[in-house]
Amino acid sequence: MGPESIRHIMVKMLDISQNSEALKVLKEAFASHPMFPPGTPQATTEAFLELIIDSFGHAEEAWLYGIRREGILACVSFSLDPRSEPKGIAIGSFFLRLFRILGWRLTKDFVIAFAKRPKYDDPYLDLMLLGTLPANHGQGLGRTMLRFLYGFAEEHGYHGIILDVAKDSPAYRFYLKEGLIVDSITSVRGMPLCYMRWGKGSTMPPNPDCTFPRD
Repeated sequence: MGPESIRHIMVKMLDISQNSEALKVLKEAFASHPMFPPGTPQATTEAFLELIIDSFGHAEEAWLYGIRREGILACVSFSLDPRSEPKGIAIGSFFLRLFRILGWRLTKDFVIAFAKRPKYDDPYLDLMLLGTLPANHGQGLGRTMLRFLYGFAEEHGYHGIILDVAKDSPAYRFYLKEGLIVDSITSVRGMPLCYMRWGKGSTMPPNPDCTFPRD
């Protein structure tokens, strides 16, 4: 994608009425995620993503952003302040629903991985989901979204961005190129899962000439 087309990429906040459209993008983007064993029904992946948005999307500090290409939503991110994550009965309900979707073994691994997340003294924005339609790969949309979120995090007083990603995935290599570092690694059903971070003072590639509206 050349500089002229990159310049006009717009990041827009999505409201609750657009959740189903956002989920459609994420379902395609995560259809072959290495967390799910080969042969996993597509309905399982879809139910897992719906659970994430449904359980965490109602947090006070949660944000759903999207990028459209030719009027079609093509890239979506979902992030939140970890301090506003569900707690107590709400998080217990989340894991119960997760068990019904993934089964006992994968849910157990997920709970262990969740507990092993690095703890930070400074507040970070947690990027829970970032996905681009396969048909729109290579157009700079994921890069534009990520760098928008860098700016969003700084403007809202966060020290940076944190996320987790499967090490055996193109997304991991993408995040490395975009300046994130690995803080720790755990495993989910034998899949290496990296906890990554970008923060103040981190190196970031030059920002493309994009327009990043805040609403």
